[in-house]
Amino acid sequence: MLAPAQISSAVANGIRARLAAEGSTAKVEVVGRIRTQRLPVGEVKLELGEIGGRWPRERVGIPVQLRVDGQSVRSMTVWVELHDEREVPTYAVSYPAHTAGSDIQVEPAVVDMICCSGLTVASASDLEGRRIERPVRAGTPVMVSDLEAVPDVLAQSEVAIVVRRGPVRIMTSGVALGDGAIGEVISVRPEHSRVAIRSRVVADQKVVVDE
Repeated sequence: MLAPAQISSAVANGIRARLAAEGSTAKVEVVGRIRTQRLPVGEVKLELGEIGGRWPRERVGIPVQLRVDGQSVRSMTVWVELHDEREVPTYAVSYPAHTAGSDIQVEPAVVDMICCSGLTVASASDLEGRRIERPVRAGTPVMVSDLEAVPDVLAQSEVAIVVRRGPVRIMTSGVALGDGAIGEVISVRPEHSRVAIRSRVVADQKVVVDE
């Protein structure tokens, strides 16, 4: 016979070990009712199965196999809740995608980090030369994965356009129709033109068109 307290303790300890191996200090709480398991006589062993989906997460059903003398005699699911409350940098307000890091206001707050996988930014310097990749909500952690490098050319910004025709170079200006890093090809619309042309980013807010 395996008592609920024994099952609960074994599952909690097994999950703590998995979390520790991943560098997590999350707290584990077994929730829901566990029934007493009447098993054949022999050496009883409890094994935790693989957990599907995002891990770790707030609430998860743990697949459990009960073995007696090496033979699986019963399977069950034990539900656990995980909590990892820490003080981390959070967004002071909500921001749209592509907000520059220099414009982001950050404030510390206690957050249950089971919500989010990955690293939070360590300091304001982590925001330099970066921008938000997607919209974010106020109060959510500032994650490294939220940020991307600011492109050398920004969409809808003015760019210097160098048109090369053999040995001749013509300088003009225009508007970038998309973001671009050095070496990438983007579309630009020259000043006083309705036609977009393909160009190669060569420097900050500068592109080259080879003809």
